[in-house]
Amino acid sequence: MSDYQSILYNTTTHGVAEITLNRPEAVNAFHTSLRADLLAALQMAEKDSDIRVVIITGAGRGFSSGTDLNENYLAKYSTITDLLIEEYKPIIMTISHMPKIVIAAVNGPAAGVGGAIAMACDLMIMGEKSFIYQAFAPISLIPDGGSTWQLVQAIGYKRAFELIITGGRLAADKCVEYGLANKVVKDADLLGEARAWAEHLAKGAPLSQTYSKQLLKAAQTSSLEEAFNHEAKVQEICIASNDFKEGVSAFFDKRSPEFTGQ
Repeated sequence: MSDYQSILYNTTTHGVAEITLNRPEAVNAFHTSLRADLLAALQMAEKDSDIRVVIITGAGRGFSSGTDLNENYLAKYSTITDLLIEEYKPIIMTISHMPKIVIAAVNGPAAGVGGAIAMACDLMIMGEKSFIYQAFAPISLIPDGGSTWQLVQAIGYKRAFELIITGGRLAADKCVEYGLANKVVKDADLLGEARAWAEHLAKGAPLSQTYSKQLLKAAQTSSLEEAFNHEAKVQEICIASNDFKEGVSAFFDKRSPEFTGQ
């Protein structure tokens, strides 16, 4: 089901929300409607207590070709800075801060800010012919959408700089090798594999998943001592939870645990 103009939003009985960028005629290029719909869908999934994992993918032959260069952003904003801060930043930060797992299922190109959105997800699964494309330098721009941070964190300065200034494409297997993606599957199997992975993760312990995400995000700018102390405080919360009791009980009973996030 979908109440949106530019995306499809579906949920399963297994705790998974699937968001499909739905402008296949434009290779899912981001215009005003698509940006607004994606943010609204992410916020809906975040608020839905039945949802534990979110998948973002693209309709048609690509994940996204980036920003729609045919749209006149000056019709709404006086500067590109305003557009990036007002419309793209909330999308990236919602993905990053959401206490749920977000999986990018990348089909075909993830170019420009489309690549930034894919890289912002917690996990990435890619079709064998898919790729991340830094499409900025060829049109005399620099990466945006947080791409510089994502790239240098994952692949280091020299690889990131080379990729950016050459307008390079990173094939799916290289994305896995460099740590930008988790796995590559056959193009025809992409959605099926992503859904199976999401449903498996949705059975996991929500508190452990949420706090692990928070801790790893914080650890990227923390010292070892700060990370250690942060872990200790969070572990206090987890060990007092009903899910911890359920996990231990299931372990000794030799059964699968049923976690509630409490």
